[in-house]
Amino acid sequence: MLPAKSQLTRRQGRFSEIPLPNRHTGFFQNIGAVLKAAGTSFEKVVKTTCFLKSLEDFNTFNEIYSQYFCGEIKPARSCVEVSKLPKGVFG
Repeated sequence: MLPAKSQLTRRQGRFSEIPLPNRHTGFFQNIGAVLKAAGTSFEKVVKTTCFLKSLEDFNTFNEIYSQYFCGEIKPARSCVEVSKLPKGVFG
């Protein structure tokens, strides 16, 4: 088992100023790098937990999610709306 999480990066400006699709793609690229370094892949992920500022963003998020979790068997997933995360990620 490999517990992994995407690390947040804020190079310039506020994280919330990054267009939504770019934020989600960045998260999945980070997770992909962690999985690869551990000798595994998205196909072997069994559970994901996803936090969105608004569930209205779910369709956009799901389109990107589906590009990374595209195997026949999908991982179990929890996806919840949250108003705040540490370091002002959504603010």
